[in-house]
Amino acid sequence: MAAAAESARLRSLLEQLPAMGRLLDLGCSTCPDALTYFGAGAQCVCGVDWDWLALSAARRAYRGRALCLIYADVRSVAFAPHAFDTVLIRHPDIARALQIWQIALKRSADWLRENTGRLLITTYSLDESLQVRALCDSIAALRAIRLDESRLAPVALNGRDCHALCYVLST
Repeated sequence: MAAAAESARLRSLLEQLPAMGRLLDLGCSTCPDALTYFGAGAQCVCGVDWDWLALSAARRAYRGRALCLIYADVRSVAFAPHAFDTVLIRHPDIARALQIWQIALKRSADWLRENTGRLLITTYSLDESLQVRALCDSIAALRAIRLDESRLAPVALNGRDCHALCYVLST
């Protein structure tokens, strides 16, 4: 039941984004929501994590899908500019890895498709959300956009994806 509620919340967030196309999931772990991404219209999902075992599990679970998994540190992974329609960062551990996520957020702006690309960040707590907002607001290339909270599914009991922030490239 909790997994269904988590997927519903995530799906309701993704439905507010323009065409999903190519999605980058930074810090993807086992990429447990890949099917939700594909169901929301992602044609290709790229996941990045530095946990080899988690990525191996994801490779086994999603064999045959348009899923690219990269073993790398989010601070050093390289992509072509404007390569993704959506960059997703779910539950960054800001308290323990502030500098890592600060760099990842800044680099994410370079990877967003111009005009339509979206950076979506979700957190468990308001405090984390405020910290992420401060980091993103300090990045000149990003501009916050509002999500329609009335269209969001309820939060699961564990609070996953409770707070969501969405950004576009500022022009």
